[in-house]
Amino acid sequence: MPQLKYGWSVTCLDGTISLGDDTMPRPKKLKIVHHLLESIHFRPLGKDSGRIVLELEELEAIRLADYEGLYQEDAARQMGISRQTFGRLLSRAHRKVADALLNKKVLTVEQGNAENFKVVKCKSCGRVWRVPKNFKGMCPSCLSCSLMEFKVASEGER
Repeated sequence: MPQLKYGWSVTCLDGTISLGDDTMPRPKKLKIVHHLLESIHFRPLGKDSGRIVLELEELEAIRLADYEGLYQEDAARQMGISRQTFGRLLSRAHRKVADALLNKKVLTVEQGNAENFKVVKCKSCGRVWRVPKNFKGMCPSCLSCSLMEFKVASEGER
């Protein structure tokens, strides 16, 4: 099979060839977040020198690793991502918090785009968490498949 100069090719089971382009970024995987909150802001005393935005997934990584004291592998499993991805997420979150604290910047935690996720509640154990829109799994706490979906309010509905 000929190799493309700037891409890759895959032969499928039916014999067709699928061409890919290595210049296209991989789509961002949405993470499972158990800690739901409104957007919040932390301001330093006096004059601030900028703004840092902490994503909800980054706050969840800090909550699981630092507040709950979970090992990265266990925390990654709860978020539905690999341990390596969790480690990068946690490292990025720690760097942002340190930057905000040390350089007197406003720290903002934002919920993210409500179009990409839904909020579900387990009917068995009562746990509530945020999942990607296409999530069709089970509760990470009790492994029940009995889930109930909530409507997420958009920015204009709040």
